[in-house]
Amino acid sequence: MSGACSLIYEVAWIRLLSLVFGNTVFALSAVLTSFMGGLAMGSLFFGKFCDKLIRNSGSSGDSNLLKLYAFLEAGIGVYCFFTPLIFKGIEAIYIKAYQGLSFYPFTILRFLLCMSVLLIPTFFMGATLPILSKYFIKNYQRLGKGVGDLYAINTFGAVLGVIFAGYLLPTLVGIKMTIYMTAVTNMGIALLILLLAKLSTHRSRLPAHSLPATSTSLWPVGASAQGGERWHSIAILVAFGLAGLASMIYEVGWARVLALILGSSTYAFTTMLVTFLAGIALGSFLFARLWGKRRVSLAMLGAIELGIGLTAFAMMPILGKLPYYLLELSPTFGNSFTGIISLQFIFCFMVMLIPTLLMGAAFPIASRLYTKNLPGLGGSIGRVYGANTFGCILGSFMAGFILIPFTGVQATLWLAILINSFIGITLLILDQKRAFFKLCYGCLFTIPLTGIFWVPGWDKAIMTSGISVYASCRHNEQLGERIHNKNLLYYKDGANCTVSVVREVIETRRIPYLSSDHHDRVNSGHEHSEALYLKVNGKTDASNVKGDMVNQLLLGYLPVLLHPDPQNAFVLGLGSGITVGALAQYPLREIDCVEIEQAVVEAARYFNNYNHNVLKDPRLNLIIADGRNYLLATRKRYDIIVSEPSNPWIAGISSLFTREHYELCKSRLNRDGIMVQWAHTYSMSEQDFKMIINTFRSVFPHCQVWFSTKDDILLIGKHNEIKIDYQILSERMARFPQIRADLKNLSLNLPPSIFSCYLLGEEDVQKFTAFSKLNTDDLPLLEFSAPRNLYTLKREENFKGILRYKTSPLPPLINFEPDEFQKSDFYCNLGICCFDRGLTGEALKNFLRAVRIEPQNSLSHMYLGRIYLSQGVYLK
Repeated sequence: MSGACSLIYEVAWIRLLSLVFGNTVFALSAVLTSFMGGLAMGSLFFGKFCDKLIRNSGSSGDSNLLKLYAFLEAGIGVYCFFTPLIFKGIEAIYIKAYQGLSFYPFTILRFLLCMSVLLIPTFFMGATLPILSKYFIKNYQRLGKGVGDLYAINTFGAVLGVIFAGYLLPTLVGIKMTIYMTAVTNMGIALLILLLAKLSTHRSRLPAHSLPATSTSLWPVGASAQGGERWHSIAILVAFGLAGLASMIYEVGWARVLALILGSSTYAFTTMLVTFLAGIALGSFLFARLWGKRRVSLAMLGAIELGIGLTAFAMMPILGKLPYYLLELSPTFGNSFTGIISLQFIFCFMVMLIPTLLMGAAFPIASRLYTKNLPGLGGSIGRVYGANTFGCILGSFMAGFILIPFTGVQATLWLAILINSFIGITLLILDQKRAFFKLCYGCLFTIPLTGIFWVPGWDKAIMTSGISVYASCRHNEQLGERIHNKNLLYYKDGANCTVSVVREVIETRRIPYLSSDHHDRVNSGHEHSEALYLKVNGKTDASNVKGDMVNQLLLGYLPVLLHPDPQNAFVLGLGSGITVGALAQYPLREIDCVEIEQAVVEAARYFNNYNHNVLKDPRLNLIIADGRNYLLATRKRYDIIVSEPSNPWIAGISSLFTREHYELCKSRLNRDGIMVQWAHTYSMSEQDFKMIINTFRSVFPHCQVWFSTKDDILLIGKHNEIKIDYQILSERMARFPQIRADLKNLSLNLPPSIFSCYLLGEEDVQKFTAFSKLNTDDLPLLEFSAPRNLYTLKREENFKGILRYKTSPLPPLINFEPDEFQKSDFYCNLGICCFDRGLTGEALKNFLRAVRIEPQNSLSHMYLGRIYLSQGVYLK
């Protein structure tokens, strides 16, 4: 239970602290470093302390150990119960520091803040394994088995903790209640241990002189004779510390690769972590059962470490084939949520199982090798565990900050393989006396070295094809051909994600037609157009295809057309830069754009022909940070805020669709400011779709719903009632040539065409979202429900559902006073725009309005005839 509680805290704390420090790799690294650093220091300190406690306690040593453990569990529970309140308190310090510090001092301060709030509980958590080892292990010959069993039980508990915190509790009770329940569990454990301490009786320990001699049980005779025992102890700690470093590099690297294959949902990441920990736990358990009572040696630890490196080496070509395996297996498992999770587990176990089994076996072996006698058992376990944990800290830092951004994921994994191979071969050589065998062991290092050059690199086009996301086409036999027809222009393993830009030549058949003078016939043939796609972890986040262009441009142009006098704007998410480029076509004084990944900025340059080369606009202030975190810390106010994140089924993105995020955005809007939030209708259940809109409405009761395509909607919110000045809108559409040109390319260059994008007003939204749930930071329903509906085909259903609540063809307008003829003509044009956009029902209503006002409106009659004819309605 203690191991389960620790992992529940870790998962919950990462969620809460990401709301304070952001979701960047720097912020996450600060949290993980603080957590693991506390564990390492606690293990080192309490390992020595429990040895001393036993020596000074005499016959009551076991009882005192239990009381110490109970005190630590109670301390963890009491402190952790108040962590949500403590985290809220450090937010004020964080915001104040943000204003006055540059990047590096601020990064150090963020780490110190994390360490200050996490040190006490994690310091206590680190004591678990040394104290339990000291209490349960009474026989030196059973040390390996005892440590293996305890480590396995503790890690299996961690697996349960991840399952509860990653799959179940956040949506059942919320993040804070999860912490409160876990804290109460810790206190319950403390009471139970205290009860056991009172009931325990004295259990005799073997005297120190009865223990086996270290020279015969642990060390090679030659080494002992040369006084090399101390150096062997140092070698074990160094080797196991490096093993921890390599293990974290594997964990981070595998997670990044599998995110490309399995997707980036919270379930996918939870599955990866469960698999990694389960392999370690099972490895330790199997060692305890099969080898726990037998003699161990440096050669055995070396063989285990070498085995980790070689099995990870064997996985490298398999990782590049995983997209093909997914294509083969996915029809068998289908698109159900259960099938998706099953596939994720299969792929994670395929990659991680054997290496993690060996990782799990390494800890009891290293502990047995390092421990010379039972009186020093606690300190030995503490040092071994501490060395490994400090290595994990360094590995996590190196992988996220240095290796992946500068060398890529594949090279990072190769480095981990070389580290494990080096550890294994070095230990094998140290344990061997004969020079010939030392030379043979040394030659083994050529296997991973040559593998770097022999094993072909992954096909980046395949790896970034988003094979897990586009379920509608992944069973299509032409998918592989489409992928290979795309030209990879850019690829970068960034600090936070993998970014790519691909170009696809789309061929369309040209229908033969007569030229405008009806004399020259244009023959049939094929036309070619170029499509550019910006992909993040394989999923397309931006492109220059028409549907995406309409959405990206409207996100920028709609707020500048609706706002009475905008002066500045904030954009959350750069993407291709097209939305920022649209905003820049209006004479704003400044535009702040926050993008979390530097590689996206580099990729956006491939869209310069479509984003008006906005990255060189002097008014643009581009900030590499977490967008929500920037809004939390900044004091600036904006006339326009555009939130253009990725899809809410991606882990972490849901926090940009919560009530608290919208409250933060509202607090950063000027009095007449406009908030624009993008959302989508596809791959979304009706409940989730309504929940997004209802969450937005709960903060912006004065809101409207517009749409760019049937795939995408735009939520508009203000402090006060939204009334659009028709004269200002018309004047701006005509005044700025680039705005006019872009909108003309989208057939949206007239006011009626803009109004054809309008869907719901305030009262309509209220009725549409009645009885819908809210997505909040504490109860992140959307993050867990959205991935379940990733492969559902609900676009038409969601769009038709929202259309049923539309009561007015126009949003509230001011300075709109046409005469009867102009009004009829206006509704006719509005009907044409709706007709061209596929909204036949709305077009019919507008044409009927036009002819009721002006019965002689011939154009409306013509379109009415076309609609009735298509519906099989014949009028006499």
